[in-house]
Amino acid sequence: MMTSKAFIYILLSAVPPAALTGCSADSLSGSSDGSHAVGFYPVADRTSYDAPEGVTTTLNIRDFKVTATTPGQYNTIILLQDAIVKRTGLNDWTYSPKIEWPETPVNFYMVSPADIAWTVLTWDRGAWINQYRNDGKTDLIVAADYDEMQHPGPVKVNFRHALSRVAVSLRTSIPDEYDVRMRLAYVTGVPLVGHYVWPTRSTDLTDGFSIGSSDDSGIWSPAGWSTHGQENFVLQQASDPDGMTLSPADAQYIPLDGNHIQFMIPHNIETSRFDDYNWLGGNIIIVYRIYRRSDGDVVWPTENTPVELIYHKEGKRDWAVAPFPLAEATPETRWLPGLNYSYRLTLNMPDLSGRSTLTRSEPSQDMEVEISEY
Repeated sequence: MMTSKAFIYILLSAVPPAALTGCSADSLSGSSDGSHAVGFYPVADRTSYDAPEGVTTTLNIRDFKVTATTPGQYNTIILLQDAIVKRTGLNDWTYSPKIEWPETPVNFYMVSPADIAWTVLTWDRGAWINQYRNDGKTDLIVAADYDEMQHPGPVKVNFRHALSRVAVSLRTSIPDEYDVRMRLAYVTGVPLVGHYVWPTRSTDLTDGFSIGSSDDSGIWSPAGWSTHGQENFVLQQASDPDGMTLSPADAQYIPLDGNHIQFMIPHNIETSRFDDYNWLGGNIIIVYRIYRRSDGDVVWPTENTPVELIYHKEGKRDWAVAPFPLAEATPETRWLPGLNYSYRLTLNMPDLSGRSTLTRSEPSQDMEVEISEY
């Protein structure tokens, strides 16, 4: 198995108080009708003004869904069921029909997008999403507020990101006398479907929280996998059938985000392995070929290219693959909810003789990862 150089930078620092309110240039009032009516507004946690496109923040969220329960004498009372709270102005959120605060404690469950199918317990505390189907493009945020008692003002809804975010960029160290063309970049070994159980502690801002803790982040149970070389999560696909030109060695990394794939179900990453003409386990796969500038001939792949470095989808040897094993570069070999994993890949020159294979010990590709909250 080839090895990768893994560099880790983890940013889990505390956010200054200004950032907690500043991300919502909505100092949201969440106005409600009547002094005892329940109102809502989302507040910022660790999101920021420069959040990547597609990430849901306090600034851009338009609506979310709420279910609220309170204990009755003999059973649980449903105060709100799948109510949609909508932004009606810079500082205002509304829903209908409005409810009044009871004298008993209330459990609030919130989710966005608002069309997510979920289940909230009516006999105990808890909620879950069954068979969540991840398209890779949709941010999923959740919130819980347990045992909330009546108080002035709206309920402050502190959402947390339930998925992991993955960003990939690529450069090449291949000498300038060659042209490198990339046809495709995709991720393997990632769950397509998963079950999610809500955090058992409130997600409000009064206490710190531990990322990856089931109490604070909830629990994911993967239920469907893309382990057999399937191209379910394509990061970048060239429009030109001859591929897209990669930058020379001294250029910046190229973001592989043309298909807007970035959100992944948190899970333990499987070890990369090659079997039955497929790369199994967790990988970022680059499909490419190399031309010699002087005469335009294809120098990689060739008839000598090892079978595990050939792109086999079309039954030809026209394109090569470079697998970057995710488990080798990812701390604890797992993705955690609410964390952003930025992978930087370097595509190195292969041994054109074909003698080197991935069973040898020398490094073939370089891979770095930077980890932060998003």
